[in-house]
Amino acid sequence: MSIWNRYVGIYDRLWVQKVSLAPTRRKVIHTLLGLFDGKEDFSLLDISCGTGQLLSEVAEAMPNSKRLGVEPSDLGTLAARKGHSVLPYTIDALHKVPEQFDVITCTHAFPYYPDQVKALRLMSDRLRPGGILLLAHAETATLYDKLCLSLVKLTTSKAHYPTPATLKGWLAQTDVALTLLDRQRINGKGVPSITLYTARKQP
Repeated sequence: MSIWNRYVGIYDRLWVQKVSLAPTRRKVIHTLLGLFDGKEDFSLLDISCGTGQLLSEVAEAMPNSKRLGVEPSDLGTLAARKGHSVLPYTIDALHKVPEQFDVITCTHAFPYYPDQVKALRLMSDRLRPGGILLLAHAETATLYDKLCLSLVKLTTSKAHYPTPATLKGWLAQTDVALTLLDRQRINGKGVPSITLYTARKQP
């Protein structure tokens, strides 16, 4: 059973929503608006979409976009109740998604994937040539970050937070074929450092 199932009734009200997850979603939306410059007819896959909060905000900001979520825990049933299309796949089953996308988003889930290079490879495979990956997660850049994340681990599953240099190296691997375009710091209050990475799949 997924550890995230225990949060089904309270996930959208957790304190991290305001200080961490909501700022991340705002940064993702801002980045998408900049990337597509008002052209909303793109397809988006949100991996580990939880209760569909990012899907909802993308739908509001860019209603002509085509959106699909992937969420293996019971949180996905809440996303479906909000009207989103959601497939109950783990990251390892991402190859079962039957199409490629213009954009893939993955926010705050990447550190929990046991094989992160494989996860990037699977994400790249579901991107169209020239497609964009938006990947956001916390980092252990400072002692404060490490302290905060050590406390987070008490309420979540085991996590590994790659450094920017490590992630850049993984993206550049031949079988991943993603080029890092940008790194943006997301400012949350009282939370660890969060970075949004933008990468493009090679044409």
